[in-house]
Amino acid sequence: MRRHEDRGDPKRRRSHARDADWFDRNALGIMVAALVIALIAMLVQMWLMRRSPEALAADRARTIDLATFEVYLHRQGCPTRCPVYAVLVRGSGEVQFEGVELVAHVGTERSTVTELEARALALAVLRSGLALAPAQFKPGAVLCERWLPGRELIRIAAKLGGQSWTVDYYPGCQPGDPKLEQLAREIDALANTARWVKAG
Repeated sequence: MRRHEDRGDPKRRRSHARDADWFDRNALGIMVAALVIALIAMLVQMWLMRRSPEALAADRARTIDLATFEVYLHRQGCPTRCPVYAVLVRGSGEVQFEGVELVAHVGTERSTVTELEARALALAVLRSGLALAPAQFKPGAVLCERWLPGRELIRIAAKLGGQSWTVDYYPGCQPGDPKLEQLAREIDALANTARWVKAG
């Protein structure tokens, strides 16, 4: 009889319920910490996106000392009779054009650009990667082992903040560098060389 009563004693019954472990006790805190970490990671990613090379270039262009800036473009002609000319744009706003051959105006022409246009051109130089481009990017060079014939040779040079870069670039190089070609077009556009190159 006593044995039966012992079995019925609640104090002696075995429980199959698992005691709460550390994870169970701190689940809410872990979830909150995970959310905070995810939010921080998202903010860091947004900041990094804003600090992309283009964003950094834009920041630098806004604060640049234009007195230290100038950019030079020389289109040196091609076998199929391309215009030959050079244009220099300084941070002061001065534009100097030298028409050599197959242009509407042979000789020296002068003009000006605004401060905003000069800064836009400085930004274009920074974005183009001119500072990292090889000095020789033309047939026979390391990055131009294959090329298409008949294109013009372009020289682009720039000075900025005490540094200077010069690249001889052949647009027919395969695969080439579209950023350098874009920079040449932007120099032409901001200097408005078309008024001196094209007749009429």
